[in-house]
Amino acid sequence: MKISSICFDIDGTLYAASRMKSNLVRCWLRHPLIFTRYQKMRKDFRVFQAGRDFCSSYSMAEREALVMLGRQDELLCTAAEASEVKADPFVRRAVSDLRKVYETMSREMVKIVPRPGVAETFAMIRNCGLSVGVFSDFPIGGKLEALGLDSLVDFKADSMGCGYLKPDKRCFDYLCECGNIEGDGLLYVGDSFTKDYLGARNAGWNAALVGKGRGQQVFSSWCDFDRWLSAALEE
Repeated sequence: MKISSICFDIDGTLYAASRMKSNLVRCWLRHPLIFTRYQKMRKDFRVFQAGRDFCSSYSMAEREALVMLGRQDELLCTAAEASEVKADPFVRRAVSDLRKVYETMSREMVKIVPRPGVAETFAMIRNCGLSVGVFSDFPIGGKLEALGLDSLVDFKADSMGCGYLKPDKRCFDYLCECGNIEGDGLLYVGDSFTKDYLGARNAGWNAALVGKGRGQQVFSSWCDFDRWLSAALEE
C-alpha cells in the first residue's frame, strides 16, 4: 500500500473509548435534559445531511441547533432567509444549550491521556517524511495539548469547521483542504467501522480500524496497528 499522508480520528482512537464514554456520562449528569436532546440530534443530523447541501450562512452550532429543534428543513434555505432564522430566540437558546454541552466536554478533556505508543507512532510517521493529521466530530479545542501530541501533528480539523459529521464525504474532503493533501496514498485511522472506516473508503481514502469491526485493515490493539504500519512504511 502506498501511503503519502496519515490522518487519525481523535476520540476513541488516540485515547481510550472508555474515557470518551466517561466524559459523555459526565455531560449527561451535568445537563441531563440538554444532553439527551443532544444525543438524539447527532443521530438525526447524520441521517438528514446525506445528499443535502446546507446553507453556508449557518455555523455548525446553528445547524445542530436547528436539527435539535426539529427544524432541519430550514438548513436548506437561502442566505437571506437564514439571517432571519439565526435571529430566532428559540434557535439562539438551542445554540446556548449546545455551548453548555461543549464547554463541559472541554473541561473534561484535561483528563485524557493517549493510548500507549501513540506519540511514538506519530514520530515514526513524521520521520518517514509523511504528514500527520487529525479529525474530531466534536470541537477539537485543546485535545492535542492534553494528549501531548500537538507538536507531532501537522494539521487538524473538526466538524465545527466542516459543518457536517462523519461519515459524510465532506468531512474527509475538508480534512484534505486543511492539510493541503491529495492523491491515492491517503490513510485514515479510526475506531468506528461506520463513521471512520466506511466514511474514509467512500471518500476515496485507504482506511484502518483500531478496535472491533470488519475490513481489510482491522487491528485489535494499537500495538498491532503500529506493527503493521511500520512494515507498510518500509515497503
